[in-house]
Amino acid sequence: MRRSRFVVNSIIASCFLSSFAHAGESPFITPSPYLQAPDSPFSGYGGYLEDFEDGILNTLGLSANAGRVLSPAFNVDSVDADDGSIDGSGNGGHSWFVFGSAGVLTFTFDAVALDGLPTWAGLVWTDGRDDIVFKAFDSEGQLIGSITNSSSDGSPYGQTGEDRFYGLQYESGISAISIWNTQNVAMEVDHIQYGGFIPAPGSLMAVSIMGLVTSRRKRRA
Repeated sequence: MRRSRFVVNSIIASCFLSSFAHAGESPFITPSPYLQAPDSPFSGYGGYLEDFEDGILNTLGLSANAGRVLSPAFNVDSVDADDGSIDGSGNGGHSWFVFGSAGVLTFTFDAVALDGLPTWAGLVWTDGRDDIVFKAFDSEGQLIGSITNSSSDGSPYGQTGEDRFYGLQYESGISAISIWNTQNVAMEVDHIQYGGFIPAPGSLMAVSIMGLVTSRRKRRA
């Protein structure tokens, strides 16, 4: 089961990187409007999507350092289509909310649970204040880079025209992504996405690959 999953993930990662990765270019994707899942630059590449519509954060290998799920309400800003229609309002869906006092919101990927680390990842910022800073970290926890963007409409009541997708592709593996408002006010995000896994040091996938390589070398000798 693990071997077949590794093959599938490797194929997905290979297809994705051949389409998006170019030497010398930034690994980050320009923040783009997002009203529904097909708006993602990663649409069609498989992987995982956490949309919080079941009321909890429970997608494999994903954890957050702060926050909680918000249920539908007049001041909730979910991804527009999560309530069944694109109507300019995110009040009818669920989102992930974090108080400004919590500081930086970080989503971490568990290399053991996932048998590796994603080579692409992103999320949708749905509400808060400018400026919005998005960062990502490599397999060693070192900063890959960051981007800053402004799209806030200044309203906390669920309008979705400001919603933006923040993401990156990084072929060496992504251990975490983070986002926050420089004004340290409350913030909402939605649709955490990640996939295209590669082995991470110490993961079962990495151990299996090293065993396979060693075995082949012994046979050749």
